[in-house]
Amino acid sequence: MPQANTTLINFFFALALAALVTYILILGQRILVPVVIAFLIAYFITAISDGLKSISIFGIPIFKPFSLLMAILIVSGALYLLGNVIIDNATLVAKNASSYQENLDLRLEEIGVLLRIDDFPTFTELLQRLGALNIGTIMQAIVSPLTVIAGNAAAIMVYTAFLLWERRTLPIKIATFARDHKQQEAIERTLKIIGERIRRYLAIKTLASSLVSSMSYVAMIIIGIDFALFWAVLAFFLNFIPYIGSIIAVAFPITLTLVQPDISDPLTTFLIALISLAAIQQLVGSLIEPRWMGTTLNLSPLFILLSLAIWSSIWGVVGMIISIPIMVIATIIFSQFEGTRVLAVIMSQSGRVDPNHGGLLYLEGRHKEKKGS
Repeated sequence: MPQANTTLINFFFALALAALVTYILILGQRILVPVVIAFLIAYFITAISDGLKSISIFGIPIFKPFSLLMAILIVSGALYLLGNVIIDNATLVAKNASSYQENLDLRLEEIGVLLRIDDFPTFTELLQRLGALNIGTIMQAIVSPLTVIAGNAAAIMVYTAFLLWERRTLPIKIATFARDHKQQEAIERTLKIIGERIRRYLAIKTLASSLVSSMSYVAMIIIGIDFALFWAVLAFFLNFIPYIGSIIAVAFPITLTLVQPDISDPLTTFLIALISLAAIQQLVGSLIEPRWMGTTLNLSPLFILLSLAIWSSIWGVVGMIISIPIMVIATIIFSQFEGTRVLAVIMSQSGRVDPNHGGLLYLEGRHKEKKGS
């Protein structure tokens, strides 16, 4: 068969496989999303556990015997506190949504008078034209993914426990299906690189998100924005979403300054909040985080946006959060094989794929050469 025909068949086969995988991801969303969340939590736990193991006093690793248990308790406690803050404050925001909406309608009337437009639409009318109903509906759309996660908490805990247990037997499984010792080493090296990069990404992103959240909280308290803790926690999670997350994290609290009953000068407060929160996002996102991250990810911004669009359409907010880790995994795996290495180069930012990862790249070729000889 000619080479062109083979390439065309492979291309259509890859498209069909991608369509099938996408269909399965959409169809199995209720089952797969808790598994993916458990996978991320397991990564956090193992990263914290490894960090605790390295702590030593007088050369004695004091936390090593129970580092995993401590890591589980730390992550569980943090998730419990964050979940309570989100659920409690989301209820208060939804309860006060009607009064905020009335104030926003008044602001829009003022804008209509200023522009000398007699029939300037109210906020409710604007939302109805956009296909929405009210502020409560919008807030429900934002918080609903978090409430779904809370509803699946038991399943996520079970999946996380099994993932942590399976991690212990992974080397045995690799040794079983590897063709020889070289391939086993190459697979283990690739998995190690994937793990290190994702752990580093999650660690740095968590630190950066915590910094954004804490600084935003202080700024909102000083300005006097309602539900500052809720918006700060929401900013923590939204910071994991590339590009648009920081915009959404700023948009909601600054809009609230226009409709809060206790704010005497809404426009001035709005501008102060906009400048302060946007400056915090820029400081951390453009200066501090890149210095911490360095060139660890080496991902093309264009493909980050594409990955964000694709995964958000498949799994919503959860898809946005996992889009970067999935790209990291895909890029490293693609770089390991001759046929897909070009995809890894295209998806990278620098156009270079580290040759140190190439243990699998030429492994099949070596086997073929041995058979031929």
